[in-house]
Amino acid sequence: MPSISGSTLSYMITPANVADIDMAKPLVQKLKEDYEELFKPSYYLMDAGYDKPELDQALYEKYNGQGTISIN
Repeated sequence: MPSISGSTLSYMITPANVADIDMAKPLVQKLKEDYEELFKPSYYLMDAGYDKPELDQALYEKYNGQGTISIN
């Protein structure tokens, strides 16, 4: 997950057969654990591949955030 400066804050390496959407919640959890003392994100910028109601619900309920996906 990049920051405003463009520097990567958290990442997870997976095999090519693992879909990005499957790693979205674990990556957000890792970001929270790694940086919870420094900041609490409210918005998560994502591409259309992350447009899934289950992810939106988890971001809202568990992480008090909102996914932001640009309209194609």
